[in-house]
Amino acid sequence: MKISYPILLCAILWPISLVLGQSDTSKVSNDVKPDELLELSLEDLMDVKIVSASRKEESAFEAPLSSCVITRQEILNMAATSVPDALKICPGLIVREHAPGTYDVSIRGGIDGLPTYQYTYTNSSILVMIDNRPVFNNLSGGTYWANLPIAIVDIERIEVVNSASSPLFGPNAVSGVINIITRKFSKKGLNASANVQAGFPTAVVSSALIGYKFNDKLDVGVSGNFTSRERYFEDYLSDSTKTYGSFDNFSKDRRNRRYFPLGNKSLSQYGGNFYVNYNPTSKIKLFLTVGRNDNKNFTPINVGPPATNNKNTSNNIYFKADIYGVNLQVSHLDGLQSLLGNLDGFKYRYKTTDFYADYNLNILKNLSIRPAVSFQRAFVNDLPYTVDKGFGGVFKNKATINNYAASLKVDYVIKNTKFIAASRLDKFTYPNKLYPSYQFIINQKFGDNTILRFVAARSFKGSYLGDVFVNFIAATDTVSLPIPINFYFRGNKNLNLVQNDMYEAGIRNKLTDNIQLDIAIYRQEFSNFNSGVAQPFYYEPNPMAPTNIGIDVAQRNLALKAIQHGASIYLQLNLLDNRLQIKPNVTVQQTELRNYTRYYSDPAANPVLNTNTKENNNSNYTPKLYGGLYANYLHNKKLNVNLGSYAFDEYKLTTNFIYPVGSTTAAPADPKESIIQKKIMVNLAVGYKVAKGITTFVSGRNIFNADSREGFGTDKIGYQVMLGVHYDY
Repeated sequence: MKISYPILLCAILWPISLVLGQSDTSKVSNDVKPDELLELSLEDLMDVKIVSASRKEESAFEAPLSSCVITRQEILNMAATSVPDALKICPGLIVREHAPGTYDVSIRGGIDGLPTYQYTYTNSSILVMIDNRPVFNNLSGGTYWANLPIAIVDIERIEVVNSASSPLFGPNAVSGVINIITRKFSKKGLNASANVQAGFPTAVVSSALIGYKFNDKLDVGVSGNFTSRERYFEDYLSDSTKTYGSFDNFSKDRRNRRYFPLGNKSLSQYGGNFYVNYNPTSKIKLFLTVGRNDNKNFTPINVGPPATNNKNTSNNIYFKADIYGVNLQVSHLDGLQSLLGNLDGFKYRYKTTDFYADYNLNILKNLSIRPAVSFQRAFVNDLPYTVDKGFGGVFKNKATINNYAASLKVDYVIKNTKFIAASRLDKFTYPNKLYPSYQFIINQKFGDNTILRFVAARSFKGSYLGDVFVNFIAATDTVSLPIPINFYFRGNKNLNLVQNDMYEAGIRNKLTDNIQLDIAIYRQEFSNFNSGVAQPFYYEPNPMAPTNIGIDVAQRNLALKAIQHGASIYLQLNLLDNRLQIKPNVTVQQTELRNYTRYYSDPAANPVLNTNTKENNNSNYTPKLYGGLYANYLHNKKLNVNLGSYAFDEYKLTTNFIYPVGSTTAAPADPKESIIQKKIMVNLAVGYKVAKGITTFVSGRNIFNADSREGFGTDKIGYQVMLGVHYDY
C-alpha cells in the first residue's frame, strides 16, 4: 500500500483546516464528575495534573518538559484495549504492533535498529512505571508490555515525558518516561468498574475492579483482568526457506511447536491486583499493592527463528509512604520467564528489588531542594533449567547486579522564570565506575498563555544482566558444513553504558480560548553502543578429531554515534461548547550515524567486512515522519463518536537472520534488510450511554485494513471489530 507524504500529513492534520479560527468562549462548571472529563473546557484540561515531568504534581500546561497526559475518559472513548494501544495519541511515540495485542513502543526512536543486527522489540531506552514503580526487564533492558499486571479499569491516566530523565527516575529513562497512574476511589462506599470487549478476529479483552472507600482515611480494592487474542494471519517466516509459509505446515514438526506453544494465538494473559490506601493523618499517607500476572505472547526475535512465544509469570509487591514529607518507595518483582517457547535452556528465574527515598526541603518561598537516595538489585538464575537438567543456556549460572545512587533536584523561581537543576550519581556492580547524569531546565512564562522551555540533559542506560553475564554457545549445522563452527557468546563486566546527551527547545501556547499548541525541537546524541564483536580463533580439543572452528563473540563498545534532530507539533482543540475535542500530533526527525559499520568480525580474518570499515550516513531504521489523531464528539451526553488514526513513514530494519553457508564471520556477507512500508491506520469507536454508569460501544480498529507488517518477522495486522460494555458504579 503506497502512501505519499501529502496523504500522510492530511490524514493526521485534516481536522485543523475545518476548525482553525473558530472561537468558543463558553465555560463549563468546575463541579464536574470524573467520568465527564471530556466536557471540560480547554482551560480546565490544561489544569489536568502530571507528576512525571518533575517528580511533583503540577498542571500539564506548566510541565517543564515535553509531555502528554492521556486521561481515563480518553482511554474509554477510543475503546483502547491496552496501554500501548492508547499511547498512539501522544506526540513523539512510535508504536508498532507485532501481532494482535502485542506491541513495542519507543520515544522518538533514537536508537531503534542500532547497532546493526542487534535491534530488539522491548526498547531499552524508555522507562515504564506504574505509580512510579519501575516495570523494567533487567535481563536485556526494555519493557514486556504483556507482563503489566494492570488493565483498563485500573488506570486513572497515563503520563508520557519525551525527555532524557535519568536524573529524576534513574537509569533507563534515556529517552523518556511512561508512567501509568492507577485509580483512586472518588466516592465513599462501594466503587466498581468493569470493561469487557469481544470481537472478530477472535478476541476477548476484559477487566474488573471493585473496592470500598470506608472514609477519607481508608479504601481497599481488588481487580482482575483476562485477555485472549488470536492471530490475523497464520503464517511464519521460515528459518530454513527464508520465506513466509503456512503456520500449519510449520507446526507439524514437533520441534517447531516448542517455539509456538500458543499455536494460532498471539496473546493469552491474566492478572490480578489488591490495593490498600490508608491515610491516618494529613501528614501520613500509605499505599500498598500486590499483583500477579501470567502471560504468553507472540514475540519477534533477532536470531534463529524470527519469532517465538515468550512466557512470563510474575508477582509484585509495592509499598509507598509519604510521612511528614519523607517519600519512601519499596518494590519487589519476581518471576519465571521463558524466552523461546518451551525450550528449557532459555528459561530463567528473576528477582528485582527497588528502594527509593526523597525529601522536599522548602528553604525559601521560591526555592526548594529535593535530595534522594535509591538502591536496586537485579538477580537472575537459570541453573534449574540448564546445568541441573544437562542443557546449555544463556547464563548457566546465578548473577546479580546492584546499583546505588544519590540525586539532588533544585527548583528556583524568579517572577515568571523557573530554573530546575537535577543531578544523579549511579554506582553499579558492573561496570565498577560512577555515572553522573544531569538535567538543566529554564521555563519562561509570558502572561498566562505562553511558556518557553529550554532543556539540556544527559542520561544513561542501566547495566543489564545479559550484557554482563551472557555465556552461551551456538553450534552450526554440521551436515551442511565440512567443519563444525561454534559461536561463543560472552558478556563483559567493563562495558561503558549507552549515553544520551539531549537538548530541547519548546513552546506551549494557548492560542485562543479553545486552541492550545505545543512545539518541541530537539537534538539527541547517543553513544557507547555495545554489541557482540566476533573474533575467530582455532583450536583442537582432541588431536584425533577434525579441527573445529570457534568464533568468540564478546560484548564490546562500538565507536558508533547516533545524532538525531527532530520536531514534534501537538494541537489540542475544544469546540462546540466543549463537546468536540481534536488532538492531532506529528513528528518529523532524522538520525545521522557516525562511525557506522554493519560488520563485527576480526580484521585479520576478513579485511573487507570488519569494524574498521566505518562510514557516516543517515539512519533508515526509524520512520522520518509519524503521528496520530484523537477526535471525539459527544452528542446529548449519551452518544459518543471517536475517530483516531496513527501513521508512520517507511523505514527498514537489518537482521542477522540470513547467513551465507560456510561463512566464518558473525555478520552475513549480504545482510538482510526488511522494508517496513508506510502505513495509515484509522480507528472508529461509537459509544452510547444506555443507563447511568453503563455505556455500550462498538469499535473498528484499522477499519481500512492496512495490513502490512510493522516489524521484521511480525504478523500482518488487519482490521478488528469489537463490541463492548463499560460499567461504573
